[in-house]
Parts: sequence; C-alpha cells; structure tokens
Amino acid sequence: MYSKMRIASMWQERLQRRLAAPRNSFRYESVADAAEVTGDPRYAGRGTKVWYVKPGPSRDLSMGYDFLVKYDMPGPTLRTLKDTHTLLGEVGERDPEKVWMMMQGEIWSPGGEAWDIAKRAGHTSMMVGDIVQVGRKLYMADPLGFKELPA
Repeated sequence: MYSKMRIASMWQERLQRRLAAPRNSFRYESVADAAEVTGDPRYAGRGTKVWYVKPGPSRDLSMGYDFLVKYDMPGPTLRTLKDTHTLLGEVGERDPEKVWMMMQGEIWSPGGEAWDIAKRAGHTSMMVGDIVQVGRKLYMADPLGFKELPA
C-alpha cells in the first residue's frame, strides 16, 4: 500500500511529465476555432455565451443551485457574472444541454488545442457552476441538468 506522501509524489511526477510533453501545435484563439478541429459549425456560431466559473467562487457554485438557495447565497446575475465567471466564448447552439456536451474537453479540444483559452478559467470541460447565457437568460449547470437563474 502506498503512503499519502508517495501518492502525492506520484501525482507531482505525473503532472510534471504531462506539462513537459509536447502538445498539439495548433492552438485555439477562440472557441470558434473548434469548428475546424471538430467539423461542427456550431462552434463558429454566435448568440450563446459560455461562461466558466472562476476558481474562487467555484467552491460554492459547484455545489449547485439548490445549495445556493438552501444557504441563502446569491447566485450569479447578469450584473455580477463577470465577478464570478470568465467568458470563454460564444457558440451557435441555444440548448444548454447540447452546449454542455459540446464543451466537454474531449469533444471540443481532443488534442489540447483549447489550453490557452481554457486556462483563464482553470478548466477545459464545462462543469457544475458554469453558465450558458442565451440572450438575457442565464442557465447554471447543475448536478442534474441546468437551472434557469432568476433575473
């Protein structure tokens, strides 16, 4: 059995190898570049904003909407969105569930192409607490689907 220190050391070594490994030379400048790699024209579309939660607020937001309500915590609003989230880009898909699938790292960035733009938010794949904005409506990714946030 491995000790906790040995496991931590193994993870550090693995991370160092991963960071030193050559990555795909094609780098996305925006989410729209995923259309070229995936062949999906919805990535080049416009109209639906994809907001990834910032590392600080992710602790509470990753618990989901019901958690925020239960503990009387304010959820993101159009006014506060820039404080809690990073705008990753826009896509042409309006259904939050389909946006979720599109924004999984292995789908939209299979060779690590999105690393440069995703590192602003700290994660490549959409996760609980991230926001899909369709017009003036905000949908927060929840453990079971999406919740439309109050205006």
